[in-house]
Amino acid sequence: MAMMMISTINIPTRSSTNIFIVCVAALLLIFAPSYSNCSASSMQVGDILNTGDSLVLGSCAMTMATDCDLVVFTEGSSIWDSKTSGKGDNHCQVKLNNDGQLVIISGAGNTVWGSPYQGPNSNYVLEFNGICYVGIRDLNSGQTVWSTCPSDLCINK
Repeated sequence: MAMMMISTINIPTRSSTNIFIVCVAALLLIFAPSYSNCSASSMQVGDILNTGDSLVLGSCAMTMATDCDLVVFTEGSSIWDSKTSGKGDNHCQVKLNNDGQLVIISGAGNTVWGSPYQGPNSNYVLEFNGICYVGIRDLNSGQTVWSTCPSDLCINK
């Protein structure tokens, strides 16, 4: 008489599948890079860069320093800053408003600095140009409305 072997297969239940998905999501959140709502090299309207955070493109970086100074670097050398060192606190943020103005806000909520351009509400982006300066461009018109470049020669480069 032949004996018949019956084997069992463990099929994951819904509960164990859900636990697995939650664990994977938690790991992704833990190890995901943080840009404070910003993409790696640009800011959209409403994006915030917190103290110590940077936007980076190649050897170019824009950093919200711990002394409340917004600084643009190329290859480790500062090429522009907001001249706001010590004017805020160590919890400053930089934000791109929907009127195209870039503002530095202290931890207390006070505006420490603002770029000179304030226009109509539109779809703006802050981005690096080809030579490491940062500019704000109106995506609807394509025009650069403000730049850290010391000369008009840099606009739209």
